[in-house]
Amino acid sequence: MAEQKSTLQRFWEDLKRRHVVRVAVGYAIGAWALVEVAEVLLPTFDAPGWLFRAIIAGAFLGFPVTVILTWVFDISGRGVVVTESRGIVIPKWVKLVVALPLLGLVGVTGWWVWAGYVEEKESSVRPTDLEGQVPIVAVTPIRNITGDPELDWYSEGLANLVRDNLTRSRYLRVVSPMKWQTIVAGATTESEMAELAADEGIGFILSGEMLITPGGITVSSRLTDTEGGVALSSRQIENLSAETLLTAAGPIATQVKQGLNVPREEQIDIFAADFATSNLSAYESYIAGLGFFLNYQYKRAEQSFNAALQLAPDFAVARYRLAYIQAVTGRTEEALTNINKALQSNYLADRERQYIEAAQALFNRDYPDAAARYEALLQKYPFELEAREMLAKTYWGQWRQEEAIALMQELANEEPQNQVIWSTLGGYLLAAGQYERAQPALQRFAQLAPDNANSYALLGDSLRYQGEFAAAIEQYQKALEIDPNMREVAASLATIDYLEGDIAQAMTTYEAIVNNEQLIIRERLDALFPLVSLTAARGDFAGAIELLERFEDGLKEERIREAMAISMKALFQLELGNEASARELANSAIALSPGVPTRYLFARGLIELATGQYAQAEATANEIIGHALPADDPDRTEDKAAAYLKGMAQLSQGQGAPARDMLRTAVDLGGYSYRLYPLGLARALMQTGDVQAALDAVQAAVAPEPADPRIDLEPDRVRAILLNAEIHQAAGNANAARSSAQQFLARFDQAEATHPLTLRAQQIAGEPGIAAHPKRKGDRLAALPLQLIRSN
Repeated sequence: MAEQKSTLQRFWEDLKRRHVVRVAVGYAIGAWALVEVAEVLLPTFDAPGWLFRAIIAGAFLGFPVTVILTWVFDISGRGVVVTESRGIVIPKWVKLVVALPLLGLVGVTGWWVWAGYVEEKESSVRPTDLEGQVPIVAVTPIRNITGDPELDWYSEGLANLVRDNLTRSRYLRVVSPMKWQTIVAGATTESEMAELAADEGIGFILSGEMLITPGGITVSSRLTDTEGGVALSSRQIENLSAETLLTAAGPIATQVKQGLNVPREEQIDIFAADFATSNLSAYESYIAGLGFFLNYQYKRAEQSFNAALQLAPDFAVARYRLAYIQAVTGRTEEALTNINKALQSNYLADRERQYIEAAQALFNRDYPDAAARYEALLQKYPFELEAREMLAKTYWGQWRQEEAIALMQELANEEPQNQVIWSTLGGYLLAAGQYERAQPALQRFAQLAPDNANSYALLGDSLRYQGEFAAAIEQYQKALEIDPNMREVAASLATIDYLEGDIAQAMTTYEAIVNNEQLIIRERLDALFPLVSLTAARGDFAGAIELLERFEDGLKEERIREAMAISMKALFQLELGNEASARELANSAIALSPGVPTRYLFARGLIELATGQYAQAEATANEIIGHALPADDPDRTEDKAAAYLKGMAQLSQGQGAPARDMLRTAVDLGGYSYRLYPLGLARALMQTGDVQAALDAVQAAVAPEPADPRIDLEPDRVRAILLNAEIHQAAGNANAARSSAQQFLARFDQAEATHPLTLRAQQIAGEPGIAAHPKRKGDRLAALPLQLIRSN
């Protein structure tokens, strides 16, 4: 026993001599301090989690190494030296027996520290990685701790509203109240509920309280990760009352979506809004832009989409919406540039790409391709509301009116609370002339959007189309009370002035819109074309050309109406006697045609007729027929135009009866008319001696339709007054002829004094005029025997 004690004493003395105890204690204190400092500082520098684990494990494993090194080595004046032994000899096998278990113990303990303590501690504060799974959320009743028992029912009521909001998201699954009660039955603490929820696969719990604060009731809510154990998001909604308490449901639902990084909104009326971006601020700007767009606030919408792109340049769908705004406002080139940029984005999901590619075709006016792309999108994503509405637009662009209306009616039945659908449906029905069906749709739109000026504007349009001008003006005034700058309403009021015969007031209103540089280019161009037509109707062809030339840049940017403007300039140049310029412009219009070139070929045919090139006019008519739709299609626009050109060519060559029959075909066929074709028929009837039928044809042709006043035909309506005078003169009714000629001169008051129509009217009216010089081109055209094409 004495020997054992002596050995232990020697061992203890050796520990002290080798400074093992002192070093061990110092190491433990230093390692503990290092771990504490690391726990505080590493999160500040966003250090990865494994670094803290490595520090703890290293500190633990370093302890036995330090003790062993302290036993073996010593620091003296000679440096680090091996500590001298006192003669105790330990067999090697004893060392091995002691070392192996010790090393094993160190390894097992290190693993326990790493995996059991550190990893568990870290995982308890790490959000769950969903790895693409749809998160499952449980919403608990919002606890009433206000002390007011009358607020108890809000606990479940508020929770139900939050559940309903979250359930609408395709990106979430929400646990029903009954299922939740079954899962947490018997649980008394939040940790027990979280554990039971995690066992059932529920990843997240929304909980909260109502409490009284100096400003009123405050609702505090938080979203907790059941596995990770962290609060992903929280929110306090203050200054509520019992009357406004339920309004907290929306913000709480938004907080949940934000915490789970799912789109806040999936649908803004007709528009899909759940396209992805990692930048929340950019997404907020994007949502704001959709709201502005729905209210026709295009400039503010564009500003919002640009702001979203500044925050997130790869936000492809924000660029797509920006392009849509640019297309709607007449900047087609900018729209196509941005749509191409959107397609080059590095982060473009399949659904987003299909939307953007379809829009690209739509902006290029390739309606069949756009329709095919939207149909393909709907094959893969059948519940896309926006894609269905856009598909209806492509049908409308192809004149498939009934299909477009049927699709919008189907959407209205499925989404009866969607104002955009009712607005579009009502607009389509109005344009199709189905006023009785349009009225209920428009009234429904007004009910859903009482603060939307467009609802009253459309109701006004409906009344105007039916000739109820006073009632229409009342609706337009309501629209202007909501939005005094609504230019569509100003244009509609100008149209009523035109229909009521106040041409001067109509021109004044259109001119104000055209000259307003604060408006978007589309709104100014919409007013430009009726103003040009009214200007030309007065004989001011140079003024009409000047108006079109002022907007050349805007027309080029818009692209859609550039060719039409050029073809109008061609005919105005012809009126001024500039045949070469007229031909050149007509050919330019044909080359720039954004689609089927019928309108522009027709303009060339009119020039050929006016210059006596009847064979060329016949060839142009045949070229137009080459663009006709299939024979079973009721739209015979091309056949009508060709028949008119051929009939007028025959009439100009004295073939009265064949011309009459051909021109009657032009009048009777269905489709769009580029001129007042009945005036050509009236000339043929006059030439063949049927004066009364000629007068009846003129009378039937000149009255504009309230639903489609065709102000572009106003020059023909004015010339119809002169044609009426010529028919009366041919019938021997001198007084009636004189009266009509004087009316024409009053309406054609801005024409040059030498214009052939002015001279002809003065001749019939018996007024002195300027004699025509035989060498003037305009006079040569006037010499055509009553068939002067420009008077039709």
